Amino acid sequence: MKSVITCDMEGRVLTMNDDAVKIFGYKKEEIIGKKRVSIFSPGEIVIQNVGNWLATADKLGEFVGKTYFLKKDGTKINAKISIRPTFADGKSNAQTGYCGVTEVIDEDVTVPINLSTKIIKGVAITRVPFTSASIFPMLAIAAYYAGLGDGLFSVTSLLLAVFGVLLLHLSSNVFNDYFDVSDGTDEANNEYFQPGGAAITGGSRAIELGIITLNKTKTVATSLLLASLLVAGFLFYNIYQVTGATSNVEGALAVGLSGYF
Repeated sequence: MKSVITCDMEGRVLTMNDDAVKIFGYKKEEIIGKKRVSIFSPGEIVIQNVGNWLATADKLGEFVGKTYFLKKDGTKINAKISIRPTFADGKSNAQTGYCGVTEVIDEDVTVPINLSTKIIKGVAITRVPFTSASIFPMLAIAAYYAGLGDGLFSVTSLLLAVFGVLLLHLSSNVFNDYFDVSDGTDEANNEYFQPGGAAITGGSRAIELGIITLNKTKTVATSLLLASLLVAGFLFYNIYQVTGATSNVEGALAVGLSGYF
């Protein structure tokens, strides 16, 4: 029994044969045109291995190897796989996607996960690169006030502010993913664009990839939010120590509360 699945360049499933239905446990109408091939693999394997598999297939014409997949019910599937690029009416034309052939094998396949993959996993869940939109303006303003030389600039306050905003931004990113999944937004959006794994549109898709659960996403987001509030407390205390007044603290709280409403 061999599963044959084709997808486009973004991983959207285009076709799957009857053996694929039997092996993975999904109905064709659940997958074709609605899901991406990453749904069949554990998220860490997708992050660590799939890009290299596709690169090998593009370069040599085929990738052959062993891995394991997950059925719809979570059961492990040990498999030998073959991946080939597909083209529009012949190799002389543009590549249109990939064809993957999966054969179930009687072997307990393990795929070691590197430390770097675990780090990338954390970056994928929180979308750390996007925090530059919050932090760079802070650094620019801090540089201006540091140059005034009025003796009120505090490196400690700057570090606390940057760290607090970093945590708050990460919290909002993770909360965004939580509500996108719980409200069905991600389920309805199959047109997202993530070249090379970069979450340009459509969110992180961390839950869809299986690298974190919905409930754990909420826990992580809440923890980051509480940590940011704790840092804010230290920041306000340091501001008072530097200035000897509470006016700046009151102003910061007023701005924060205005954003809430």
